[in-house]
Amino acid sequence: MEKRADQLGHLIKPRGLTEAEAAEYVGLTIRSLRIALREGQYSPPSLPRGRFDRKLLEQEMDRHSGLSNSQPEDALAAWERRRDAR
Repeated sequence: MEKRADQLGHLIKPRGLTEAEAAEYVGLTIRSLRIALREGQYSPPSLPRGRFDRKLLEQEMDRHSGLSNSQPEDALAAWERRRDAR
């Protein structure tokens, strides 16, 4: 069974990334990622044990590259939009 789990490890992309993995994923050094975090360019780790969410990093990279021009809608804005649509 251990061999099977090891084989699957190469197929599964983890969603929770360590700081080093997150930095590599977005193409930065760890030091540069820490600076980007302080400047608010990326969200801090949001998963248990201080892991970075790969999907959130992808959304932020899309925003930086211009693929997504809008910020995620917060709960109040969503409520106001639904209220005004009535």
